[in-house]
Amino acid sequence: MVLTGDFQINKVVNDKVDFNILSLTNVERGPNIAEVEKDTIVLKRNSFVYHIPESENCEFKTTFYKDFVYINYTKGYCSGQFGLNATIDGIYLKIK
Repeated sequence: MVLTGDFQINKVVNDKVDFNILSLTNVERGPNIAEVEKDTIVLKRNSFVYHIPESENCEFKTTFYKDFVYINYTKGYCSGQFGLNATIDGIYLKIK
């Protein structure tokens, strides 16, 4: 499985940030898309937990490190939430 993605985050005010995620899986065989649309959350220390609106139990934790962000599902794989085999789970490297 080939995975490419983009995680963007911007400070809004105090401890609030907005973020969005776009991930493409199996690009060479036709892309399957996983997208979390822009939303605003409260950042606690170096992480946040996010529940995808209008989903039953699709939730993930985002943890920030010096040079990367790690995203992992907290309630198991979000079946049916994204395109076939598409996922946001993984490591996103910091670039400028």
